Amino acid sequence: MTSKESNRLLSGVVRVSDTIYCKRLTPSFDWHTQEQPLLVGASEADDGTLGPIIIKLQSKIPLKDKYDCPDTAPFIRNHVNPNDAKNAIITRRYGPTMNKKLAWMGYDVTWWIGRTFLGIGPKHLQAYLDQFCYYYNRNRSSLYIQLLTDCIHSSRITYPELTKSASRLRSTRLIRASRQPSQQLG
Repeated sequence: MTSKESNRLLSGVVRVSDTIYCKRLTPSFDWHTQEQPLLVGASEADDGTLGPIIIKLQSKIPLKDKYDCPDTAPFIRNHVNPNDAKNAIITRRYGPTMNKKLAWMGYDVTWWIGRTFLGIGPKHLQAYLDQFCYYYNRNRSSLYIQLLTDCIHSSRITYPELTKSASRLRSTRLIRASRQPSQQLG
């Protein structure tokens, strides 16, 4: 799903907004450990409905607090058609110019991950965001057939690629020495 979604470029009228995964209603300006900043981009249809979406996890490091917005330039450069990039509309998750559909996308993805997987941490969050986008961007009636077709046409993924490790071993645990058969006294 991630490889299929990575080839998608948003085109036409493109809107980009920031949102927060697992937003906590606290009076503090500091980040809660579960909160993660996201950028949501969507192509907008002529009637104002959202077309295909892309959601990308952003780093908390350059942000001064949870009300700061991540830099949208790399997102636009990587996920928007170059012909439409100069006309991308950037909004915030709050304020008079907010796009409510994009602002609520953070709530929707938090709700979906919470209901489906009972929540996850930031390590694998991007993979689950790609899965959410894959489901959202496809027709629900033929999702199984589309997923099966995509699996057939994609290359296999190895365990080290999946875990992003150089080791070929599944675990770093020591392997137990095999037991010698006991000798019967007799």
